[in-house]
Amino acid sequence: MMPGIIVVCQYIRLLNREGEFTPNHSYQNLFIGHTRNFQGVDHRYAPYKITGGGSVRGGDNIQATLNTIPNKLTIPFTSELVLQKKLLQITQVFVNVDPPADPIIGPTVSDFYDIRVINTQIWKCSSCYRDNERVSLGLKSPLDAIEDNAPNRVYSSRLIGNAPATSFISSS
Repeated sequence: MMPGIIVVCQYIRLLNREGEFTPNHSYQNLFIGHTRNFQGVDHRYAPYKITGGGSVRGGDNIQATLNTIPNKLTIPFTSELVLQKKLLQITQVFVNVDPPADPIIGPTVSDFYDIRVINTQIWKCSSCYRDNERVSLGLKSPLDAIEDNAPNRVYSSRLIGNAPATSFISSS
């Protein structure tokens, strides 16, 4: 029997500015046309790719991009995410694909199962760009997700994610 193949699935969930999950806005990018349950939440399929995580200014401002296809839904939706200052939780997961029972038909959705979470990150939706080929949603570092003056506020990992090992948080 052949060993399974391991692929990566990215599960995303939208959060409001207070760090609360937004109902009915959970997506995954691996199982085309299917809803997949991950951590007790149904994630619908959406065609997107997350790239980046690059660093500028010595690692204290990390950026990424979520790219998707331009259409009548994605263009206003991504613009609204930026205007409402939404947060995006991205969880990358190793998924195993068992060899299919029928090699001619290929694997079915039931042949896939989550193995292990690689990482979970929280990003701020910061900008939106579109052209004829893609809609790009700019994502800022979790540490940049708090821009407003908020005296006496406690910054939790739920709001800003995990701090990079080489950075520090200062509150004035």
